[in-house]
Amino acid sequence: MHRLAEFFWNRQPVRGRPGYTRPHWRRVLLAGTAAGIGLWLIVLTAAWIYLHFGRGVQDATWVDTILPPRWTRVQRALGDHYVTLAEAAAEAQAFDQALHLYRAGISRSPENLAGRLGLAQLYVACRRPELARPILTDRLSQFLDDRDYLQKAFQFLLDYQFDADLAAACAELLERPLTPDTEKLVALYAANVAFQRGNYDRCESLLLQHRLENTPEGGLLFARADLERDFPTLALLRLKDLVQRGIALDTVYVLLGQVHRKLGQTREIELNATLRLANNPLSPFPRIDFLHLHHERGQADALAREIDSFLAFFGNDQAALLALGDFAANTGRADLARRIEELFRQRDWPADAPSLLAAEASLVAGHHADGLRSLESVRRFDPDAGKRFGAVLDGLQAVALFGLNRPDEARLHLEHLLTQPNLRAANLHVVATRLVALGHASHARALLERAVTLDPLNQAALTELVRVAAQQKHFRGLPAHVRRLMAMRKPSREVLIEVARAWGSDLNLLHPEQAALLAELRANAGISAAVGN
Repeated sequence: MHRLAEFFWNRQPVRGRPGYTRPHWRRVLLAGTAAGIGLWLIVLTAAWIYLHFGRGVQDATWVDTILPPRWTRVQRALGDHYVTLAEAAAEAQAFDQALHLYRAGISRSPENLAGRLGLAQLYVACRRPELARPILTDRLSQFLDDRDYLQKAFQFLLDYQFDADLAAACAELLERPLTPDTEKLVALYAANVAFQRGNYDRCESLLLQHRLENTPEGGLLFARADLERDFPTLALLRLKDLVQRGIALDTVYVLLGQVHRKLGQTREIELNATLRLANNPLSPFPRIDFLHLHHERGQADALAREIDSFLAFFGNDQAALLALGDFAANTGRADLARRIEELFRQRDWPADAPSLLAAEASLVAGHHADGLRSLESVRRFDPDAGKRFGAVLDGLQAVALFGLNRPDEARLHLEHLLTQPNLRAANLHVVATRLVALGHASHARALLERAVTLDPLNQAALTELVRVAAQQKHFRGLPAHVRRLMAMRKPSREVLIEVARAWGSDLNLLHPEQAALLAELRANAGISAAVGN
């Protein structure tokens, strides 16, 4: 040690200045560098020991810790460790801690898909899907190899009606080179969001372009589009083909039941429900078909027994209870809908959807005051309901207020409905149909006209607008709407026949476009000349 110190610190004489000496600066610099490297190794080794043994971060190696270019690996390993701790905290129902750990983990390891999904699920459980949206959609193009993650992210966007985000993401990804499986997945969701926006032409074009028409999901989507276009027979043929191919999706049979009901084929509904129940006694959906049959036949005692049996058998199944709530809403059984809502509250499940179904059931039954009170209670007990169910709430409140003869307030809700960012054709169709039933066809027509102006490719809204205008003999602007509808693929023949009958009336003989429009209807829609006369 003495010689080493003498080597570094032995001073040398200064030339020309007798009696003066100076240190060996190169030796001092070398000594400082060696001391710095040693201190560096000691500190970072201590950090690695702390991470490895103190925090349990096993994926970070000692080399990763001491080399700056590999510090990102340490950060990623720490983030993955936080995600693992978050998953354990979530299983232990320590949700606040899990939320903090998930956010810390994703900030350090953005590629951790399990962490992204877990954090998104926590946000959804907290009824904040708008916070989950950026977590799942950020950097989607980097995760193209993980088909499962893409499917979950897309399904989340579809379920929570983030249609604009889903359409933009699919359009961007379809421009990239993708594997065949990923391309079909992205195209299928692009077709789904086009269907939800009422753009059936775009939906079918995507399915045909990417050869999805023969897949179970693509065939089902084709059938749904045919049914919405008022071609139930064509939808029935597609669904029967899926069944014959052995595709036993519940959604196929649910849609098949809807088609049979539209065609009035009660015998087929009963037969299919019986076969499905025999094949799968634990499925609730065939029992829903039986409930519809009992309701349509007026068999009150049998219906009550089936409802009690359903609740006893599926009282702890959220999806089954929501299906029963949908039946209650469609048939105006407010007491049953409120019973389901109470079950959700007793089991501490999210009760927003059952509450909306209870309000809808009251409106269908004509109890507009009860329905309005239910809707106001939804907003009062859940301040975020307006963000998640804004379109549904505005539509139902408008119907309730019109039913209570409060048109000024109802119009405000209709205006707000049209500003909703996630507005879908189904929302407008339901509201317009109920407004017509209440005798407010002019407001229904104005609502649909605004919808068509905002989204010219929305075939569902355009079809309903033409139907309402023809029924109410409101012919201003009707020729333009009819021509736009005929330019779309598979316009509703039923609606076009109704237009021809109304437009061909003698009251319109002096209208300059009567003869031309009738000729176009006959030529393009295959309507006989006798219909318009």
